[in-house]
Amino acid sequence: MNPLILPLILLSIFCTVVLLATWYMFRQHRRRSRALADMNAAKDKFFNIISHDLKDHAAVQVDILKMLVKNARLWDANILSAYYEQLLKSAEGHVELISNLLGWAQIQTGRIYYSPATIVISAFLPDISPIRKMAENKNISLVVNLPKDALITGDSQMLATVLRNLLTNAVKFTDEGGQVTLSVEPSVNGKYAFIVSDTGISMNREQINNLFRLDSAHSRRGTAGEKGGSLGLIICKEFLEKHGSKLHVESEEGKGSRFWFEL
Repeated sequence: MNPLILPLILLSIFCTVVLLATWYMFRQHRRRSRALADMNAAKDKFFNIISHDLKDHAAVQVDILKMLVKNARLWDANILSAYYEQLLKSAEGHVELISNLLGWAQIQTGRIYYSPATIVISAFLPDISPIRKMAENKNISLVVNLPKDALITGDSQMLATVLRNLLTNAVKFTDEGGQVTLSVEPSVNGKYAFIVSDTGISMNREQINNLFRLDSAHSRRGTAGEKGGSLGLIICKEFLEKHGSKLHVESEEGKGSRFWFEL
């Protein structure tokens, strides 16, 4: 056997391995670059959407204030009250949007930490009086069914944010005279299912698929003209993922929508 053959074979194998490794690294780099480009494009579109929403709220408030300054002495109490209501509704939407935006920014920068503890379900329910008032203004029944003395493990602040967002959205997209329900039911493996359901307007499959996409976080009008967006739902999704849980969505035409997760 020619003594040069073995070194040549080994060199050939080495060169092949190097070429394959280089090709693989190149593909991985291209894939990461493409993913990063897609992510940046999605974030650019997201910030464009959010900036328009913030500007819209501010513009509405400025227009109403101009009308009030100009006509306050001419209008009677009923007309003034109607404009004050519009101003309050716009301001509340503005605050909600800013709060969700700050929450999302804290998640992205790692400034929100998951701090689990044992929680009594019936005791950790967040203050929902503003949501109840919002429901009363639309003649919507808000029903809460919680088990007594049931325990879960989770971050109470994160879960309170999740429930507030889900309930607020449900009220926004429910017609006058409808019903929004928060219920907690025993599930499999000792878990509990948290369910927020409504009798409001339904979503098609495309709308459901776009709920958690940054580049589709556009506003959707509620049944009374309320501004709504999917930023709050994106935050809910990320908070629940920190709990090892997942936000599920079901919607059927004529029957409303149902959001649920397990802990």
